[in-house]
Amino acid sequence: MKIYRIMVILASVLIVASCNRLDVQGMFFSSGTPTEDRVAQWLEWNDLHGQPVITGAPDNYNIYVCSDIHLTDSVGRVQRFLQAEYADPTGLFSIINGDLTNESGPRPFRLLDSLLHLPSASDTCFVCIGNHDIYFDCQQYYQQYFHTSTYTVTVQTVGGARDLFIFLDSGNATHGRRQLQWLKEVLQHRSDYRHVVVNTHTFLFRTSYNYSTTPAANLPQEEYYELLDLMERNNVSLFLMGHFHHKEQHVIGNVPYVMTDNLSAHTAYIMAMYRHRGSLNGKISALARAYADSRRSTTGKVGKNVRICNCGVITDVSVGDCADINGAMRLHDGSINSNECAPVIVGSGVHAEHFIFSSGSQIESNALLTRCFVGQACKLGHGYSASDSLFFSN
Repeated sequence: MKIYRIMVILASVLIVASCNRLDVQGMFFSSGTPTEDRVAQWLEWNDLHGQPVITGAPDNYNIYVCSDIHLTDSVGRVQRFLQAEYADPTGLFSIINGDLTNESGPRPFRLLDSLLHLPSASDTCFVCIGNHDIYFDCQQYYQQYFHTSTYTVTVQTVGGARDLFIFLDSGNATHGRRQLQWLKEVLQHRSDYRHVVVNTHTFLFRTSYNYSTTPAANLPQEEYYELLDLMERNNVSLFLMGHFHHKEQHVIGNVPYVMTDNLSAHTAYIMAMYRHRGSLNGKISALARAYADSRRSTTGKVGKNVRICNCGVITDVSVGDCADINGAMRLHDGSINSNECAPVIVGSGVHAEHFIFSSGSQIESNALLTRCFVGQACKLGHGYSASDSLFFSN
């Protein structure tokens, strides 16, 4: 049997923008169009103009992929990236997965468009939108030059194979319900293609360098679980992302169940109630294990504005901001995921080992817990005792 392949060449193109052009206000108070409205515009454009089809491609070909070029006056690295694809005899096209700009105005988009039209620049380049491309009211300029960010590119090879490249809009750190529905409809035809490659901007996974609460940092947890399940069920060949200016690769397999301090009630519910979905649970467990490894420490941690008084023994515990621990008897090997908006309260006589207390929870009055997850806003007290348990209030 002859095995056909696509070689994906990943390029790191990191260009620092000059600070005097950075519209800081636009990053936090962008008046950009919401995801659902943008997706409707992209799909309307597709209906009117069709979607790209590349014919006569070799059975084995290369594509060149980068992201986060943040284009400014310095264009050398972007130009070299495009020229490398053009100079490759087996290069078919290049991809830039979002964050084309780092400033307000049309100039970066116009500059990239001019680079793509230079002789010996790139055979073809496909892009999707990133969060910086909707900051500073820049969506209008992206749309002017690149028209759509929710679309497919079909490759037909000389040997009769068909490959599908799917591009998504995650500029607001979500794909939105309409776009996910469109993706499901596209993947219904998965059997028609040899390879399916999905491209988006926002990075799916939380790691030590991207764990953040900023709006553009990560997809909502429920959404990336849905995406992981969708990718697995449809045997997607490759999922390409950007956003965090790092090269990272995950191959998700069937790994034993692990709890981490990133666990939410939604995640725990899925893992507890859908254990029959082996592939889904394997992927969630792999994410949990990778995140736990990234957060592992040889010492405990105490966040800002924490109050700890009249306590017994506290060892190997990560305490989040604004937690109130008053009179606890013993806390060992746990995470107290407190924050300013939803402080965690741990009261008198509490004994807990191998635990996670989620934001807004209250554990008081001699509660005794071993290997337990206490979900957001749960309240346990009055001498309650539990082991190997999950508690939810949402």
